[in-house]
Amino acid sequence: RSPRKIFRALKEEFLSNLLARQMTIDDKISAFPYDIMKKDKDGNVLKPKMVFRFRILKKRLTDLQNAAHAVSRDLDDGAIMSMILHALTKEQKERLISLARSSGTKIPLDLNYISWSDLKPHFDWLASLEEAEYKGKKAEEKKDKAARGF
Repeated sequence: RSPRKIFRALKEEFLSNLLARQMTIDDKISAFPYDIMKKDKDGNVLKPKMVFRFRILKKRLTDLQNAAHAVSRDLDDGAIMSMILHALTKEQKERLISLARSSGTKIPLDLNYISWSDLKPHFDWLASLEEAEYKGKKAEEKKDKAARGF
């Protein structure tokens, strides 16, 4: 085989692999925040009824953004906004939007016109609060175990 044919074959393999990885990102976007590796017997992504905390959503969003960036498939603000709003409960949405409004940010009354850049700082703040609570509980548990001699 000539070097040109070898190069062409390698290029096709690379592009095929890249396309497959980009399609996996699309699957992750459509199933966000659920794990696409966990499926039922029919091959559908398992979507247990659960409430995702802000800190978990932030981690999963960051992981998805990093994976998407690695395959040149960056997520636009509209896609992120849609994924986050679909993942939040009504109470979480109300908390996030009222926090943004109370900070003086001009938030439209229609969810279709709210941008991710308006909500992201408040989303990150709520996630950091939950992370601090989580770490505080873990430290207490560790202290209790040490006090009991475990």
